[in-house]
Amino acid sequence: MKIRLTPELSYIIGLWAHCKTEKGIGIRGDNETISNFAKSCLDLGIAVPGKLLYGENEIFFYNSAVKKFFEKIFNERTERFKYGNDYSSAYLAGLFDSWGSVEKGRIVIKNLDVFDKNLLDNLRMFPRDMGRFTVIGKDRAFLKFISPYVKRNKGILESAKI
Repeated sequence: MKIRLTPELSYIIGLWAHCKTEKGIGIRGDNETISNFAKSCLDLGIAVPGKLLYGENEIFFYNSAVKKFFEKIFNERTERFKYGNDYSSAYLAGLFDSWGSVEKGRIVIKNLDVFDKNLLDNLRMFPRDMGRFTVIGKDRAFLKFISPYVKRNKGILESAKI
């Protein structure tokens, strides 16, 4: 199976980026995030029903071709997602769904690394470090940019008074 990058796969890679499991291809998180990951992987056909494995607050599956593809895209993300298109929008929506929230009226994403901060900066979202949190400087632009792909935090986006 030849795997091609799509916005939907970009979203899953964003979910997976900073909450990977040690085993297979999977994520750690709450029930809603785990359910979202499972549904997205099944819908795209990169995971097979009955082959998803659950642990305590985690879900994963084994597929060496998919894992190699995810790692390649993740390692190339500053180049792959540098333009303001559906791919970068979906990737950032995945990051936001896994680690993002609205706190004190500001959009924040936890645990971003320097590559993702540079990506946000290149897309003119002006991230600022606040300890473990990254505050998004251009809240409205960021929300508009990721809104087509956000799944888990859709309610947060709608209720945000930004």
